[in-house]
Amino acid sequence: MSFLIGVSGASSSGKTTVAITLRDLFPGSVLIHQDDFYFPDEDIPFDEDLKEYDWDCPEAVNFDKLISVLHKFKESESYQFTESSKEDPNSSLKVDSVCEAELKQLVGNTKLPRIVFVDGFLLYHNQKILDLLDICLFYKTDYKTLKHRREVRKYTIDAGIWTDPPGYFDKIVWPQYYKNHAQLFENAPENEQQLKDNTAKLVNPKIKTFDNNDSTDFNQLMLNTVTFICNNLSL
Repeated sequence: MSFLIGVSGASSSGKTTVAITLRDLFPGSVLIHQDDFYFPDEDIPFDEDLKEYDWDCPEAVNFDKLISVLHKFKESESYQFTESSKEDPNSSLKVDSVCEAELKQLVGNTKLPRIVFVDGFLLYHNQKILDLLDICLFYKTDYKTLKHRREVRKYTIDAGIWTDPPGYFDKIVWPQYYKNHAQLFENAPENEQQLKDNTAKLVNPKIKTFDNNDSTDFNQLMLNTVTFICNNLSL
């Protein structure tokens, strides 16, 4: 049996960088990316009103396949997911040497199960996935920061490299994030401005939140994250 840890947040919240760093810190751990479960390019929903492909809606992701894979991990410590990933395995941000030593000591002093980290921006929208996860981490920041980060990014899809068309964040990315996550926060669905300001509070006690603004110290973020994980591993 594997221990499943969700690493989620809005697109460009920094969750994948955290997830890759966690994978590198925890010996024998596995990292699964939700982005590797997109349907083929030709099956991505097309918004006729906006005239854009919508990569940020739940219907773009093969959740049945992802849930099946997570069940297999949950049921067996020997299960291996062998499909190649579109994610850059070297995209982690390195912590400094002092922090690295402290993190490795934290992990080394903890009895570890086989850990599977699950990285994705729609994990907690899906109740079946939420129920499978043993620990749920959620990284958040404000609207302006998310928009800036997203607009300078490029993504690998089946056909090559995807860059967001002009206005895509405001037309697709943010509305889908709000639509699929507002229910996780207090005062939903009247709290959009609070989400934009990053002041809204999550109401699900299973989900642990971390701010990841541009001013956030990555060393401290990883120390907080790893400490939380080590304190909440139940074998």
